[in-house]
Amino acid sequence: DDVEYSPRQQGAGLVDLVGATEAGAYLSNANAAYGRPKAEIGDSSIGRYAFPFEITNISDEAKTYTFDASLITETYDNGLIGNRPHALEAEVNVLGLGSLKYDFNGDNWITTADARLLMLSIQGDEDAIPETDKRYQYRDVNGDGQVDMDDVDIMVRYCAERDVEVDMLATIDGTEDSITVGPGQTTSLICTIALTDSDMEYLSQFPNGMFVEGYLYAENVEGDAAQNLTLPI
Repeated sequence: DDVEYSPRQQGAGLVDLVGATEAGAYLSNANAAYGRPKAEIGDSSIGRYAFPFEITNISDEAKTYTFDASLITETYDNGLIGNRPHALEAEVNVLGLGSLKYDFNGDNWITTADARLLMLSIQGDEDAIPETDKRYQYRDVNGDGQVDMDDVDIMVRYCAERDVEVDMLATIDGTEDSITVGPGQTTSLICTIALTDSDMEYLSQFPNGMFVEGYLYAENVEGDAAQNLTLPI
């Protein structure tokens, strides 16, 4: 059915040794052991995930990529795990660093550390979120026209994986249609994953939870498949 095998079954897939030497670029993840090009997204009861990664161009020419992804889980088969991949409809976006509106500490994650900075800012600490910070204008998290502890409460609830009425992965500049990496340069990015309602309904059939996995693809805009890069999730 044109659905990839699970990374738990095949890892990242077969290594194309010739392609690896000719691609002129590679992916990495500073949060993974030894910077390996893979993402471990953890668990989420609300179907929202994010992970950072980098593209390093080791060639002497600029390279431009667009992004695609395939997210899968296990097949539910009359109360049993079917041991077959099931395609999810998740929305996957790639963003430049510092693009998340409510990432007040700039580490590309939405955590209680960001909620704490917002609380300090509300209490009058001008250094917590300086007015010069591009995220300063987004302190009104719930959009009610006031910056107060209700905004902090939304962030804390999100970090506790409670349902919130705000898109906490909203971005300042939108998603990136393409990324150009200069020769000899490394570009740091963040990938966000949002499962759809139908995805969540499907996964709810597994009472103990189920894997969300797949692959992120960086595709060379010139159409040269040998230049494409893959990162397992």
